[in-house]
Amino acid sequence: MPRQRCRFIVKTVLIAKNITFPDTDLHLVDISAFVPPTCIGIFMNAIKR
Repeated sequence: MPRQRCRFIVKTVLIAKNITFPDTDLHLVDISAFVPPTCIGIFMNAIKR
């Protein structure tokens, strides 16, 4: 899976989470269901920022 596609998925999930749960922190357990395993590393980096 291309990195760019992963970034797109991660961004989409992050935005969706922010809209759905603006008050809460991102829950890795919830969100990992939406992120393909190949993208988890990129996703982790996105969360750390």
